[in-house]
Amino acid sequence: MFENYHEGKREVTISDIVFSGSLNSGFINLFPCDKNSSCASEAVFVSFSSDLSRKNFTALRRDQFISLDRVIQKLVQQVLGNCAGINNHVLLITDHLDSEVLNPWMPVINQMMNNRIKFEMVYLNSKGQINLVDLAMFV
Repeated sequence: MFENYHEGKREVTISDIVFSGSLNSGFINLFPCDKNSSCASEAVFVSFSSDLSRKNFTALRRDQFISLDRVIQKLVQQVLGNCAGINNHVLLITDHLDSEVLNPWMPVINQMMNNRIKFEMVYLNSKGQINLVDLAMFV
């Protein structure tokens, strides 16, 4: 379903990113998710909305395909709100990069990073390839 991307010489899969390569613990906050849990140091937010994602992620329900803007709103509410000081590593996975959506949120994302929260974004393109996003390309 996913092609791998390369981090240096080591080949990294989406599973590595979510479960071991990028994150340190087995306990994470995940959105969207059916279960409520206490805050964890690591949080993963997923915004899938494209036809490719609907085709590849058939186990997801219709209400779990959430726009990037809505996911970022939830991310900010959680990381700077009810999990403030606890979420210190945030991973945003999306299949839709949109500067009109991301640019207004960049001051808040930069504030998180200035407060020592590691923030990473991964993009799933239309070919099913994943890439780390350079946040500097957004205002």
